Amino acid sequence: MAALAVASLSLMDAFMKSAALAVGALTASWLRSVIGTGIALPLWLARGGRWPQRHVLKLHLQRSVVATFMAPVSFTHPTLLTTYSSALLCLSLMYLL
Repeated sequence: MAALAVASLSLMDAFMKSAALAVGALTASWLRSVIGTGIALPLWLARGGRWPQRHVLKLHLQRSVVATFMAPVSFTHPTLLTTYSSALLCLSLMYLL
């Protein structure tokens, strides 16, 4: 199962790199989101389409906020990426405790 996951992520990475070269990074990211939604939404609806519990939504919101700041920093100041990664790890540990 892990090998399948690595293979699919590697394939997605290759497609995204070629898409970014063909249409630009922003458009490629938008297309990835649209395609991902197109794949995930029917699966989610088939399983009942229920929203996650409140504490799970809070964790996803925290992770999203950290990831929002990690993305541009990883390109402009790669050394700060470790700091943001540590913050994400701390948020994950807070959730587990």
